[in-house]
Amino acid sequence: MIEYIDIFKSQAKSLLKEYRAQNNEAKLRCQKVFGKKEDLSLMNMQHVIAKEYGFDNWNELQSANDAQLATALIERKNLSMQKPLRFYADDKGVAMFETRKQKLMTVNSHIDFDNFQMQTPFGDFSPWLDLSYMDLSAYDLSKMDVSFVTYSDLTVWTNDTSKLPSHFQPKEFLEERKNFGLGIKNLHKQGITGQNRAVAVIDWRKLANHLEYYQNIKGYEELDVLPEGGDWSGGQLVSALVGKTCGVAPDADIYYYSVGTIGRAQTYYALALNQICDLHEELIKNGKNGIDAVCLLRSLLLPCFQDDEGAAEFRQAAERAQKLGICLSFDYQNYGAIGVGCKIGGDVENFEDFELFHSKNPRRIPDERRLRQTLCFPAGRHTVAGNDTLKSYIFSPYPTNLEAYKCGLYLLAKSVQSHLTGQDFWQKALATGDFRENIGVIINPQRLIEAQ
Repeated sequence: MIEYIDIFKSQAKSLLKEYRAQNNEAKLRCQKVFGKKEDLSLMNMQHVIAKEYGFDNWNELQSANDAQLATALIERKNLSMQKPLRFYADDKGVAMFETRKQKLMTVNSHIDFDNFQMQTPFGDFSPWLDLSYMDLSAYDLSKMDVSFVTYSDLTVWTNDTSKLPSHFQPKEFLEERKNFGLGIKNLHKQGITGQNRAVAVIDWRKLANHLEYYQNIKGYEELDVLPEGGDWSGGQLVSALVGKTCGVAPDADIYYYSVGTIGRAQTYYALALNQICDLHEELIKNGKNGIDAVCLLRSLLLPCFQDDEGAAEFRQAAERAQKLGICLSFDYQNYGAIGVGCKIGGDVENFEDFELFHSKNPRRIPDERRLRQTLCFPAGRHTVAGNDTLKSYIFSPYPTNLEAYKCGLYLLAKSVQSHLTGQDFWQKALATGDFRENIGVIINPQRLIEAQ
């Protein structure tokens, strides 16, 4: 788990490295504190960092509580943001959304713990259980299927291992599943992390803040937004995309556009996409790489959306983006993509332990020719940024991270071959993946990158 103090220590070490490399910006930062004094040490750099974040010295910074450290981090980050990222801090901690502060529940009348199902708002029952804020210490959960369970680091479990599912240790499992698997962490160790690449996200959710991704956020806009409080799950997507410990491309830059449109109207999606195109041109003009891809969860270019309000404007914006070389993640739908998840108790590094997600409606299995044109990406049963504090985590069983994974892996590939197009990426992924009968071609990130 990332701790606040570790971020400040890391920044001090980085500043020392840049200072010794005669980096002009690093030297100016040090001169603001130490004047013309030379031969500065790590301790001196820690003092510079403390002063930059509003503390009198390093000892005061080290003595600060989590809320004070989180506040200092975000307030300094917001100085560089046109639209600041929101958060709520008090002496007890830091919340992402004021309206999302939760109280631990000891009883939930909507959950049947005998049959492990939850009553939906429509009156029917579902096997998907949300246990994020529950005290489960009094329940026998030995027969519970974890692949249907959402839980967080706030969930309280029984200490009696005989009342837990076989080989399930909640805390360890939450940490282990920060890894998407299939060699992603090995790529990171090789330095393939999406550095100097950029992605834009268009989503209807607001975005707050989290230690997983706060350094990656370079821009944030709200267009036609939801009422105050919004929805926290934008952070899940972003952490799966660029999270420091649970993301595919942990060093990529991200620009987030919250459109707030729940219905099918595309007007604000078009506005956001045009702003992304403007940003791309500005970044290129300033000598940077520009926006490599747009992560959009709704496939708005499909025929079923063509009669929506604002559809024509969105299509024009999409054509502009494509001409600029920006990869639109929803273009991949032409090739076929599905999400898979590592089974509970499985090895996330072994593609044979990945399976399709459960569905009430059995999947109609295409013929083998079509399956060999279908790419499968890890898309759920993964730990992502939580929705309570800036360092909380949640295990999500849902296959909701498909687009985030695709965009993240594309950024890794682009960091190796800058001229790679979306279609090239897709064809190479099909050629280097591992075929699973009745499922499709499961992505093999290591071989994909080696093929660049």
